[in-house]
Amino acid sequence: MTPEKKPKEKKEKDPINLFYMAKKIYPMVFRSKPSYSIVNQMLSIIHGVSHGANVMIAQIFFDAVYRASTGDNTVGGVVVALVLYVAFRLACDLLNAVHNFTSDVVMQRSIGYMNGEINRKSAAIDPVEYENPKRLDDINKAANGAGSAVFLVFILSTVFTFYLPYFIFMGFYLVSLKPTLILCLLFVFVPVLTAQVLRSSVFSKLEDKAAPIRREFDAYNDAACGKGFFKETRNLGSFGYLKSLLVESINSLNAAIWGANKRSALIDFGFNTLSLLGYGGILFLLVKYLLDGEISVGAFAAVYNSIGMLFAIMDEVISRHIGNLANNFGQIRNFLRFLEIPSDGRADLKIGKKEGITVENASFRYPNAESDSLKNINLHIKPGETVAIVGENGAGKTTLTKLLTGLYKPTGGSVKIGETDTDAISYRSLFEGVSGVFQKYQRYALTLKENIQIADFDPMKTSSKRSRKTT
Repeated sequence: MTPEKKPKEKKEKDPINLFYMAKKIYPMVFRSKPSYSIVNQMLSIIHGVSHGANVMIAQIFFDAVYRASTGDNTVGGVVVALVLYVAFRLACDLLNAVHNFTSDVVMQRSIGYMNGEINRKSAAIDPVEYENPKRLDDINKAANGAGSAVFLVFILSTVFTFYLPYFIFMGFYLVSLKPTLILCLLFVFVPVLTAQVLRSSVFSKLEDKAAPIRREFDAYNDAACGKGFFKETRNLGSFGYLKSLLVESINSLNAAIWGANKRSALIDFGFNTLSLLGYGGILFLLVKYLLDGEISVGAFAAVYNSIGMLFAIMDEVISRHIGNLANNFGQIRNFLRFLEIPSDGRADLKIGKKEGITVENASFRYPNAESDSLKNINLHIKPGETVAIVGENGAGKTTLTKLLTGLYKPTGGSVKIGETDTDAISYRSLFEGVSGVFQKYQRYALTLKENIQIADFDPMKTSSKRSRKTT
């Protein structure tokens, strides 16, 4: 008997596709600078049409020169055509400068807005998640994907408001000369686009593989060379070991990048060859129609002169813009996945400053740990009471403190401030009157008094004049 074949499991379709990305990211970009976004897109449409109209103006100029050479036009007619051509080119250059300026403004504001979104999401995540290596990878991926997310919107916007109007105008212009000249766009477009579609999957897989390696590299680099660990690392004689780990992570990252770039280069080589053949096909059609008298000399010169721009623009939109977008597709997906992590849903509640803290049978276990760090803790701290928690290293003093302040939620039992369970209070409410200084803390280069006052800083009560007197 032949063994029965197991049915193949259907792979779930990733809901975060290109359309989903655009739908989520575009509103954020627009909110960052609404007025500039609207002006920028209007300028983009006009800019795209102007590039196509420039070919038509060039044809008028070339035809005027050719007719003058055959005696069918005057020198004055050539001068008028030349002035029109130069004036139009200057107007295009000015439009290009204004368009680029508004694009830079919107892009910079958008990147700042995206980073703000990451910070807001990070503040709403359960702090215990920062003990989870997977969540740290998620934050690392999101930070790398913020700029790529803005770039995605700008590329898609530019495709629809700049490149599409340009190609539509060129399509109508070429058809008006000779319908079969529309093949010029296909010869340029199809090979380059197909290559980039294939490259997108290559670099999407690279990002998923590289994110954890990058985090390892950052940790090893900081431990070996960072300011906080520089002296300790050398006193312990552990620099050589950390260096070996650092080099290993670099080699792993380089190997992953090299493999992806190698596959991408092979794809580009094959389809660039097809593009070159398409370029030859366009020249063949132009020469044939000119010799047959089906297009004018001015039309031949204008279209021939625009072929280079057609290839340059197509290379810009697909090989450079969409190509870079394909490389960063995984980063954008990671950025959106991070923003969609469930936030802490606790409510903003007013906590009295004279409330006691009650711990009832509280237990706590860190993510991925096999046993509890704290188990069945019972404790009551009265209002105004000072309590010292003493114990050996690793006994759970810091963990208990984080439960008392509400930074961590107990995995069993409860912690209450007054009559309210910390599980029901938002972090914003908890931390309005709570501060903690743990074993590894950030000390600012200020006086002791100023360092202490940082924890009690209320931005809503600051005055314009700050006292610089210190003790």
